[in-house]
Amino acid sequence: VKLFINKLMSESSEQLRVFYESAIKLNPSNIEAVHYLAMWHMERHSFQQARKYCGHLATLKSNDSNVWICLSICCAMAEEFDESNGAIRRASLLVENNDNDLRIQFCRALLCEKS
Repeated sequence: VKLFINKLMSESSEQLRVFYESAIKLNPSNIEAVHYLAMWHMERHSFQQARKYCGHLATLKSNDSNVWICLSICCAMAEEFDESNGAIRRASLLVENNDNDLRIQFCRALLCEKS
């Protein structure tokens, strides 16, 4: 039963990925679709693809620190260290008291570890 459920979920996930890719082709500003695909690729450790969608999302939601943090993580994992650092800086500008923000600290630590 567990194998069947995993297969069903995998197929459903793949169908959703195709659906959201089609949605983006019809409307590149579809925030929900771009966000879903960024997370879908992150969950599968496909960080170059996740980086692509997080970067797109950053153009759509440029004042959202969470988007820049996500982009920073994707870039660090894809070994795009300069871009990761730039995304951390952008997120820091958007967060009050950023030196105490755990998300920013996590990104900085991840970048130090990976680079």
